[in-house]
Amino acid sequence: MQRVKLLIGVLSCHKYAARRDACLATWANVDERDDVDLVFILGDSRHPSPHREAHLLHCPCPDDRDSLSLKTRLFCQWAIENYEFDFLFKCDDDTYVHIDRLLQCDIKGDYVGSPIPGRPHYVHPSGGAGYRLSRKAAQHVAVSSVPPVSYEDWLVWRILTNAGVQLQSDSRFVYNDDIRPTEENDQITCHWCSPDVMLDIHRALYRGKAD
Repeated sequence: MQRVKLLIGVLSCHKYAARRDACLATWANVDERDDVDLVFILGDSRHPSPHREAHLLHCPCPDDRDSLSLKTRLFCQWAIENYEFDFLFKCDDDTYVHIDRLLQCDIKGDYVGSPIPGRPHYVHPSGGAGYRLSRKAAQHVAVSSVPPVSYEDWLVWRILTNAGVQLQSDSRFVYNDDIRPTEENDQITCHWCSPDVMLDIHRALYRGKAD
């Protein structure tokens, strides 16, 4: 098994190549790191089991919105079978992630994320902004028999709540791009980022520094 501290799974689909390119051109370029690995999770029914090619993890399911929770479960299964990791992090391909801050996140718990602000009925964390799972929590998701639904963040929350794993809230995982990671704050992620916004965030963070 490969050993990493952090394994990141980014939900994507084949038609969003521009989003993946923007991620790889900015925060998701982890090829030179030995503590982090990253894959983009795609649906591909031609494969009988999850199959990795470079940065792409092809999962045996349709490549559509209704399959997001199944993609997430298959990613967790693949991760458990192929990696020794301390934490798994799942987000979307229109999310900017400050990886060093994520690694330094000192919130204790098997399940860390941020419910969507201003929406009290959303008790689960935003899957787009991302949530962090321990190996124990990822194992619960991997083996769960709860039927998949299109809202993967709700399904993961339900699985973990049923298993007695409580969410630890951290507001630094931001649902939109109103609050972006900058040198002046400690934000970890922001969601709903176009490729141009992602590049703007990265340039502002690393202006005058080597990428």
